[in-house]
Amino acid sequence: MGITMFTAVYYIEETIDKKRDYLMDPKTYPYDEEVLAIEEQDKRQGEAYEMATRWENVPQWLRYTLSFGLFCMSMSSYAFCVYGETCFRDFQVHDKLNKLPDSNPINIIRFYGAVAIVIFLVGCACLHAFRRWAQKAVAEYQSGSAPTTVDSNKVAPM
Repeated sequence: MGITMFTAVYYIEETIDKKRDYLMDPKTYPYDEEVLAIEEQDKRQGEAYEMATRWENVPQWLRYTLSFGLFCMSMSSYAFCVYGETCFRDFQVHDKLNKLPDSNPINIIRFYGAVAIVIFLVGCACLHAFRRWAQKAVAEYQSGSAPTTVDSNKVAPM
């Protein structure tokens, strides 16, 4: 099988090298207008998102929210990775559930694991708050009612 795949790749590459101009010619394979329209719309949407969510356009309270969310996500990841045995009971995929207290799968999580999960969820909530704000900011930007930048004198850097 390996030799067959290698041979197929070789001949495909050879054909591409020999007929590159023909294969890349738009007359040979014309662009799909619907796809081009969707790509253009996605490009405009991406540019609007980029402009609307520039750091200087993000309100101060949301900057702090994002920073706090970053801190929460970092701490929960640290807890899961470094203190995994403190957060979770020793359990393998092939172990039986009756090995756990009350044979309940949720009992894999210890107290500090629950704390780390709550901290993770707080970080998720912070990200969700930003995404909700970003949706509104992009809609305002696209409608033309939002300023393209915020006055740097009014926004304190973080």
